[in-house]
Amino acid sequence: YNKCPIDKLMNNNCDIQRRHLSDDVALWYRAFEPELYPAPVRQAIRGVIKTIGTGPWGAGVWYGDSQQYFLAVWLATSLLSSGASLDYYVYDHFCENPGNQCFVLGATGCAACVAQAGVPSIS
Repeated sequence: YNKCPIDKLMNNNCDIQRRHLSDDVALWYRAFEPELYPAPVRQAIRGVIKTIGTGPWGAGVWYGDSQQYFLAVWLATSLLSSGASLDYYVYDHFCENPGNQCFVLGATGCAACVAQAGVPSIS
């Protein structure tokens, strides 16, 4: 990401932030798909993992695009054979990339979230 200034990264304005969607979907899918684990543990995984909770996965310290990462985890979770559901948590201020997750809320929700976060570099 060193080819894109930090203020552009924080506002999801860098092309490099959007060049890995299929890789990210695959990473998430491989982590939670029971069929990709050894046969002896598949039943346990199916029995235990009913809901997957996450927040700003990929959008923190790597300054990823919150909207794209939300799409990646939602899509990958919907492909799981186990039927696990996704609980996605949005934070208006988290330490690595404060305010960036506000972008997943749409225009009205985003503006209020950014104001609450108090991060002047998010616009």
